[in-house]
Amino acid sequence: MVWKNILKYRELIRQGLIWTIGDGKDISFWRDNWIENRNLLDLLKIEDHDIVDVELKVSDFIEDKQWNGHKLNLYLRNRDIVQKIIGIPIPISDIKIRFAGD
Repeated sequence: MVWKNILKYRELIRQGLIWTIGDGKDISFWRDNWIENRNLLDLLKIEDHDIVDVELKVSDFIEDKQWNGHKLNLYLRNRDIVQKIIGIPIPISDIKIRFAGD
């Protein structure tokens, strides 16, 4: 019964999930709720078909455990969003992602 209800509400549950960055290799840059509990498509009010590379991962924007601000600016062209991303801490140790609250 519980599992059936989880499946019934899975999209609503998914919308409430947020990520911690970890190494960023398992987080979709555009589609996952990793910034302000939202995804970048919603924040920027754009559609999948407007994106050149919709399969990008958050890790594609991290170099030497730091955000690549230049690359973020090239892809996003939104200073406010880029500043919010740069303000997200990246762990110095190689940890896997986990859901907030785990």
